[in-house]
Amino acid sequence: MAAIWNKRGVVLLPQSEGWEPTTGADEPALMPAPDRRPRKDRRFMLAAGLGGIGLIITPPALLGLLPAARPADENTAADPYLSREPGGPVHSDEQNRLVVLTRGHDHAVYRNHQQSTRDGAAGDWLSLGGSTVGQPISVTDGNHRLAAFMIDESGTLRYAEQIAPSAGAGTGWRSLSGDELIGTPTASQDSRGLLVVAARDRAGSLWETRQDGAGGWSDLRRLDGAAVRDDPVLRLNRHDELALFALGADGRMRVHTEPAAGSGRWRRPIDLPEAVETSPAVLIDQQKRRRLYSLHADGSMRENVETGAASGEWRGWREFGLGGPFESRPVTVSDGNGIPVVLARRTDGSVWERFQHNRREDRWSLWKSLDGELTELVGAAQDANGIVVVFGIGQNGRMTRNYQVKDQVRPWADWHPDFGGEFPPQHTS
Repeated sequence: MAAIWNKRGVVLLPQSEGWEPTTGADEPALMPAPDRRPRKDRRFMLAAGLGGIGLIITPPALLGLLPAARPADENTAADPYLSREPGGPVHSDEQNRLVVLTRGHDHAVYRNHQQSTRDGAAGDWLSLGGSTVGQPISVTDGNHRLAAFMIDESGTLRYAEQIAPSAGAGTGWRSLSGDELIGTPTASQDSRGLLVVAARDRAGSLWETRQDGAGGWSDLRRLDGAAVRDDPVLRLNRHDELALFALGADGRMRVHTEPAAGSGRWRRPIDLPEAVETSPAVLIDQQKRRRLYSLHADGSMRENVETGAASGEWRGWREFGLGGPFESRPVTVSDGNGIPVVLARRTDGSVWERFQHNRREDRWSLWKSLDGELTELVGAAQDANGIVVVFGIGQNGRMTRNYQVKDQVRPWADWHPDFGGEFPPQHTS
């Protein structure tokens, strides 16, 4: 992926110590190239081989003692579908299709979905109606439906409980109240599979609402704490406790955490020292630590990492490699091998990436350009094959995408404007 190759087939990667991110000033070291290809095919072959061996050596009499398979029509509605993937403009539906939401020039919400990694969009953009002021988002609910949220032009939080392609065009936007909300909301499941949604208002206050077990929603509740100036971000930790991050008006990151999973309550917020310029992109790494990525005033990237898995204690903001200047909030995603990836758009419209190549020593690649001429980096997600697909809006307003390929010499397929459409920038202040 993002790497420097020589003729011997090894990747040149920078030295670093401890968790300190690498920079271009470090001396390069030779290391074997990490295998970035999606592993689903290899895992399937191994599982199939072991399964065959098990059938050969298992006595027939013991087969009768194995538990019977659950009938396909057995009612499992009491068991919610739990997803730890946060809400965003790019999300998988119940059939593992990537669904993209965006705002049109008429301010309505539009939806399209991926047919396959290589074939692009499955059809034309479908209007879901509404009148949104910011980026609409989707999230998987406890019934494995793809729900959507947006803030309309009257400042009201709106909810559509099913917007997957299989649902057709018949969606409706339900009011969850509010009259001074702005920007883009954030959403996540809690430990019980119920949805939690948060947003900010014009005065900088944070508000939240939660699903109840009967399909209803709580009243919007104002959260304690100082004013914020960027859209909030919700994310679960390894113990399924929610955390809410937002950039304070003073530039310090404001963090709300649950005292226990599913408690429905928040501790008093804390502020992380030192100022940054955007609310964070939040990533859970392979060691179950939350990692925050935000821009500094000079356009460089900053990183803040928990001291341990779900510790709630932070190491402090550090420069995340020599790169930039970047614009707007970065995007984070894990690839098909669970490797963390950070993506960001530079001021010239090109998209750049870094990925973690050594989990134990927390070493990262150098920044690598994916090229492109984007006015906005919309989002990224894994598709059904474990391949990362990145979406953005090009200078001509068309939705464009780039995706990983298995050729490690050229690991990205280049930008394809095949999703089409014509869209304005999505984020508003």
